[in-house]
Amino acid sequence: MHVTLLLRIIIRHIFRDYGHRNLPSLYLYKNALPGLPWIHSGSRDTGITYRLEYLLIRGKQFVAAYFTFDASAERPVLNGGPLIGQYIFEQMHFHWSVDEYTGCEHVLDGRGYAAECHFVHYNSKYQSMEAAMGYPDGLAVVGFFLEEVDAPNPKFDSLVHGLEGISKRENSVVLTAESLSWMNSSNLHEGSYVTYKGSLTTPPYTECVTWIIYEKPVQIGSQQLSLMRKLEGPNSLPIERNVRPTQRQPPGHSVIYVKQVEQSKL
Repeated sequence: MHVTLLLRIIIRHIFRDYGHRNLPSLYLYKNALPGLPWIHSGSRDTGITYRLEYLLIRGKQFVAAYFTFDASAERPVLNGGPLIGQYIFEQMHFHWSVDEYTGCEHVLDGRGYAAECHFVHYNSKYQSMEAAMGYPDGLAVVGFFLEEVDAPNPKFDSLVHGLEGISKRENSVVLTAESLSWMNSSNLHEGSYVTYKGSLTTPPYTECVTWIIYEKPVQIGSQQLSLMRKLEGPNSLPIERNVRPTQRQPPGHSVIYVKQVEQSKL
């Protein structure tokens, strides 16, 4: 059984563009939080629709690879940690860039990564994601850094196969839950994370998000990541970058560092 220790950052900083939300306060405290599990009671064979969606950011079209569960599927539910209530999975998408360091929308301890994956959930007390976006507690987004390495990660094989099927615009493929096998590691989703209140990183940039960013990166092979960079974007050109740059904000708002430890060690 895992519980968490809640630590307000004293030297650890996380930066990104999130509207009025600001950098961490410089003092320390600790407290207890419940664990942060995903609960998925559906079948392992539940289909995942894998699609491309166009986003208009700063007058330019940015494209991301989006995953959603079929409408008839029983979706995963996220609760615990800094969240009050249950949050229903809506979609998962990736951001990336042309190099190993600028493909993420968060920078932790001054380090960037090649890509960042976001799992978007909406609060179950609202009828839909669209409705939830109108409230400060509407969304919870869980982020994972992707670290580019030479060797391929076998757990990404199913996902990569899907990328090959959507290399052209407006294409989609249906995958099994195996495409999420890269998450099946206890030292990943039971590891430390940072959390803060912020906004969407895409229009309309609504401040309705509880962000949860895991500290431990997931390794992905260079050739595997290259398939994301080859997805077709506007004017049939490859999507080499679909990330919003990070920005420093004035002090005034806390970012929380959460270290998950076994209860027996407390």
